[in-house]
Amino acid sequence: MLSPNWEHVDSIVEPRIDALQNLQRPDHLEVVLCEAGEVGYEVENCTSKLARNDVIIVGNHIRHRCLPTPSSRQRPRTIVLSFLPETVHSGIPLNDDFEYLMPFKLQVTSTSNVIRANPGLSRDIRELIEKIQQQLPGATEFSRLAIRTYLKMILLSLVNHCAGSKEGPKAFDRQREAAARLAPAFRHIQEHHDEPIRVCDVARMCATSSCCFTVLFKQVTGRSFLAYLNRFRVARAKELLANTNKTVAEISQETGFCNQSHFGVIFRRITESTPLSYRLQSHAVTSTGSLRSQ
Repeated sequence: MLSPNWEHVDSIVEPRIDALQNLQRPDHLEVVLCEAGEVGYEVENCTSKLARNDVIIVGNHIRHRCLPTPSSRQRPRTIVLSFLPETVHSGIPLNDDFEYLMPFKLQVTSTSNVIRANPGLSRDIRELIEKIQQQLPGATEFSRLAIRTYLKMILLSLVNHCAGSKEGPKAFDRQREAAARLAPAFRHIQEHHDEPIRVCDVARMCATSSCCFTVLFKQVTGRSFLAYLNRFRVARAKELLANTNKTVAEISQETGFCNQSHFGVIFRRITESTPLSYRLQSHAVTSTGSLRSQ
């Protein structure tokens, strides 16, 4: 999922507030660029006001919403880029994937999320979002590659900005150390995903308790260990479904699921498709020489 939207703020603020008594906690990440006027933005329990050329970064599972600003003399206008983390790392973040998404991990409140009055950064982000818009819905392999590339260029700009801030280097170092500490777990998943894997075993490999491991793992990946493992296995299963003639039962066994039924439930939950439907779709796409956006 990747959706850049150009919209007048007053067309979306009131409907969202009326429909949602509480703040949203969506799965997607957001980069919001204020083009004109002023707009309020609430993240968790903190509120800030965005003005022209301000950028706000909002991580997934963080409560947030737009707010009306009656004092704004000019009609507010924003560009909102929404995307799932899987757009960057296919659901199984490894290595550089953590670097690209680090700005979203470091910041929690609206105050720390806002990049103030940076015309150069705002211009670069706007131009890259326009290029993404031109490639949507990503109907070909080239367009999907272009979308991921432009998105990573936006993220790299945000990484560079955050790394140059006062607290950025220390925070980045903490995140990198946490990811490095989990390296044995990631390596074990890659090499033994077809076998039963227990949290206590991988925690021991990382020289930590199971409790500390689960907290650290979610801090780094944004998901629980089981959710990450299931997504890794499903990603591997998708490759086998698309590129081999192995049966669904064989693939479920090769990717570490206890049985075909459980494999089907997890596969559908993650992909919104059955294994057989995914295989048929993949073969149909291959025959036409294009890839559909998922």
